[in-house]
Amino acid sequence: MDNTTIFIVWSFFAFIVGIVGKDRKIGLMNSFLLAFFLSPVIALIIVLNSKTESQIKDEENKEQLINKIQESISDKEAVTHNSISIELEKLAELKSKGVINEEEFVLLKTKIINS
Repeated sequence: MDNTTIFIVWSFFAFIVGIVGKDRKIGLMNSFLLAFFLSPVIALIIVLNSKTESQIKDEENKEQLINKIQESISDKEAVTHNSISIELEKLAELKSKGVINEEEFVLLKTKIINS
């Protein structure tokens, strides 16, 4: 084989690797350049190990879902803390009005905090 034939075959396989990399994170141009200057076989291995666009979108969706769940959990914790503080305020008000005595206040306060 002469040099021209080798160059044409090399370029053809580099182009094929570029097409394979088109829908991946590495992209068409980077895949092609990697295959052209390095080796189409090595570039193909690298391209096939690169994540696809759908894998990247799936990971982003998972991260967004995890963030929403964490926000939901923290919102529920905030509601729980708010409801506990409201209950303690009501309990203190009952004590100040004389509806319950000190012992009942301490007992009910302990139950509310431990719940």
